[in-house]
Amino acid sequence: MRRMSNGVVTIAWVIALASVAACSRTSSPSNPAGAPTAVSAAAAFAKASAAFSAKDYVKAMGWFRVAAAHGDAKAQNFIGLFYEEGLGVPVDHAQAAHWFRLGADRGNASAQYDLSQAYQYGIGVPLDAAQARAWMTKAAAGGNGDAKDWLAQHPK
Repeated sequence: MRRMSNGVVTIAWVIALASVAACSRTSSPSNPAGAPTAVSAAAAFAKASAAFSAKDYVKAMGWFRVAAAHGDAKAQNFIGLFYEEGLGVPVDHAQAAHWFRLGADRGNASAQYDLSQAYQYGIGVPLDAAQARAWMTKAAAGGNGDAKDWLAQHPK
């Protein structure tokens, strides 16, 4: 398995960098559970970060999904990491790769790196060295240090 030991550490590090913003949950007859009301991607991401810090992975996943629905590539990558690590959801490598792809397509260098790793090891997607290198190259171009290191260690 790839990155299992540092995945949660990576998530915690990124969340530590994220600012915590306020957004609301309201209960009403039409919203008795207090589900997220209309919030921005940034506000949803901040709520997800706070829930993650509190180790409430189910709640964090819900808020990451709200941010991802707004097209937040970082949130899409986090959803992939949650599926990869089994945080608040069952481990599902195909779902992880799906969410990595969504974030990668939106230009998130971390998602590009994670998708590259999935292709490199055939986890959740077919093993494909060409796809792995292509996504690793994009991740490195986007500033991902791990991708830069990998490419330096694995020249063509």
